Amino acid sequence: MESLPSQIGGLVNLELLTINECKLESIPKDFGLLKNLKDVSFRGNSITSFPIDLSGMESLERLDLSTNNLTEFGADLSQLPKLFIISLNYNNLSLFPVGIKDSRSLNIIELAYNPIAEIPQTFSTNKELIIINLSGSRLKKLPDLSSIPRLWQLWLNDIQGLQLEDHIFENKNLQILSMNNIGLKELSPKIGDLSNLSTLYVSNNKLTTLPESIKNLQKLGTLVLENNNFDCEEIKRIRSLVNVPFRYESCN
Repeated sequence: MESLPSQIGGLVNLELLTINECKLESIPKDFGLLKNLKDVSFRGNSITSFPIDLSGMESLERLDLSTNNLTEFGADLSQLPKLFIISLNYNNLSLFPVGIKDSRSLNIIELAYNPIAEIPQTFSTNKELIIINLSGSRLKKLPDLSSIPRLWQLWLNDIQGLQLEDHIFENKNLQILSMNNIGLKELSPKIGDLSNLSTLYVSNNKLTTLPESIKNLQKLGTLVLENNNFDCEEIKRIRSLVNVPFRYESCN
């Protein structure tokens, strides 16, 4: 199936649409007429663009276009008051989708494994965000995320050369922080300010030590440090600072 029939716009009572892994290449503009549609998944197809007018789809809650061939995403999401999750993982987006930054309802943004090199500062004006996944991008720095009060998951895996600034440690509600394989050589002492952090992933980096402030993470339940440059004395020191068991292959 290369395209949906244009008559799909007549299914005005449709609430759920799942067309995954069907070699779909394009979406007709009448798709935007489905005003009662709540959940859409076009995952694993061959869609290259999505310039659809979604302004009439006020019931839409979830949109999944992950694992396609998208090089642009031009849909305006600002008129979708119920949209809480958008997934665009594993596409070919080099520019941050402009429609995302204008949404005020999104709770979850998944943009992992796209060659996006820059994110506008206005991205962080959405106060409703709770989960952001930017893994596998080409970012060199992040916008200031400290103004997102509800943020509790931040995924930054596989971003080589990412410069971490201290503002990411100002999100007091952050519970999961994942920074595997980003070339990290040093972890800021500000990590200790994340008083609600329960899960920290920093494997496959170049760390030789962790800051003393790691002991302040009293809610930490998962710590993954594998494949760094710690010696066994440092591993012993880290174990004395945290109340959570963790593995380090060469020092168990």
